[in-house]
Amino acid sequence: MSNGPEDSTRRRPAHSSLTEPATTRPLFSVAALLCLVIALTPPLSSWSHRYSTWEALQYGLLAVVVPALTVLGAPWRLLGLGSAFEQLEQRRHLRPGIARVSALVLPALVLLAIWRIPALVDRLASNRWLALAEAATLVPAGLAVWLELVPSPPLSPRLPSYLRIAVAAVTMWTIWILAYLVGLAGTNTYRAYAHVPHRAVSFAADQQLAAGVMWLVAACAFVPVVFLNLMSWLRNEPREGIGTADRAETVEAPEAG
Repeated sequence: MSNGPEDSTRRRPAHSSLTEPATTRPLFSVAALLCLVIALTPPLSSWSHRYSTWEALQYGLLAVVVPALTVLGAPWRLLGLGSAFEQLEQRRHLRPGIARVSALVLPALVLLAIWRIPALVDRLASNRWLALAEAATLVPAGLAVWLELVPSPPLSPRLPSYLRIAVAAVTMWTIWILAYLVGLAGTNTYRAYAHVPHRAVSFAADQQLAAGVMWLVAACAFVPVVFLNLMSWLRNEPREGIGTADRAETVEAPEAG
């Protein structure tokens, strides 16, 4: 027999502590738009053609910061997507398994890696319009990841806290590995930047700074998600165990009589 609220709780994972008050959500939406403009317009867009450090910051804004702030801002109703997203929310929680979530997250991680391929980064340094294609792919990819990590009304994460920790950690490690490959490379990874005249820093130092920027952006974004979901998991796990034991005793009690 269905127990009403209890069954509803089972169907949906508990929300993490990253739920934001409705009054602060518009601030996140404004910040997301501001970061998108900063990433695609001068001076950052101009600096990104001269230094891989600034290009790495542009990448971090498009792949991590803009999607995270957009999801936290939840501007879906303002964009006229409220009813569509409410229907999407119902369909999402009918298929909450890790396999279905992975079908969205794994392609997103592949896109994050593709835009760090040296040949493609070299093209970004020489083609000013390619950054628009980068934004058009990285931002949706980041949204796919962050919608599985934090609530964004009317959407909520489909995974329990411990699996959200795994998704956040894997995404962060992916960016860290890409950063380490650049920072620890003994050769010129991004050759387009090696021929820029009148550099303020050496090419080797520029690559190391680029790796540091990617590492820092990923850490600042995903470490709080891991920590808060870990706290939520540790706080709710004992309660779930007690609830399970209580239900078992209730079922066994009539048999004892």
